[in-house]
Amino acid sequence: MGTLRGFLRVFGVPLALASGLGASGCLSTGEIQAIGACVDSGTDCEMAQSNPDLTSTTSLAGTTSYRLRGVTTAPYPFIEYLPGGYSPTGGKRWPLIVMLHGIGEEGQGATEADLDRAGVHGPNRRIREGREFPAVILTPMAPAWWDDNLTCAFVDFALANYRIDSTRVYVTGLSMGGGGAWGLAGKCANKVAALVPIAGAAGANGTYAANIFNNKVSVWAFHNQDDGTVAIGNSDGWMDAFGGLMGSTNSVRSGNPTGNPTKTAHQRSDHVWEWLDPIASTNLAGYNYPREIHYTVYPSGGHDAWTKTYANEALWNWMFQQVKR
Repeated sequence: MGTLRGFLRVFGVPLALASGLGASGCLSTGEIQAIGACVDSGTDCEMAQSNPDLTSTTSLAGTTSYRLRGVTTAPYPFIEYLPGGYSPTGGKRWPLIVMLHGIGEEGQGATEADLDRAGVHGPNRRIREGREFPAVILTPMAPAWWDDNLTCAFVDFALANYRIDSTRVYVTGLSMGGGGAWGLAGKCANKVAALVPIAGAAGANGTYAANIFNNKVSVWAFHNQDDGTVAIGNSDGWMDAFGGLMGSTNSVRSGNPTGNPTKTAHQRSDHVWEWLDPIASTNLAGYNYPREIHYTVYPSGGHDAWTKTYANEALWNWMFQQVKR
């Protein structure tokens, strides 16, 4: 067992894991997954948490604060939500959700009133409606289009300054922020466990798609068929890029050309995109070959595909199940 402990030390695995080894010298499945994610990603293994709680809700009230421009070393000002029970010195580490806003919420973040606009939609809205999350949620504000280098630096800032489980970093965004979410995950895919872009304003990028795929980032994308602001072809293109990497024999929309009714696409083990109805967490079970990549198309709603998506508990239940592999 001394040899195994030495191996763990070499790779920076916390001694808490090593000291928890039984007489057999065996690790649990959760501990092995946490170690593997750290070694694969090159991140600080002290930030990984074995056997994490995968539930998406809590009865404990969180706290919301505003970190204005220039107050921290983060590349963007941001809204901070800390879950009930969070302690900056405690042993528990928490999932991180990074929420990227759309173009209508751009700003400087110099005042609380201005920065508050970054949280009009998404998990911040759900929090105002009374939902609590067992996660640290950071919502940065951008003055213009999201910069992939800066959003990746923002994730690094979060990992360095909060008690984050580095195997459970979740990125989501809408419209411009959906495009920013694609960019963040594509640029620093080794840090991201799950990606949820909604009406993403970014065309497919082959290099980014390969990074997301090869780093085993779980993806669930959403778009309205009748979106007249950001063409649904953006999301279609990303899915077909993933399909190519998975050896798909058909294009993603070949099985659902009209987007009516609402359906969710998955890649089957025989390399075919299949569309299922309706949206539910149970609908996703078994459809993760060879990656957790899903795509929901709604028939209508114009540009706003995010309100109904973030209101759907199936999304949060799925998100919190994702652990960096």
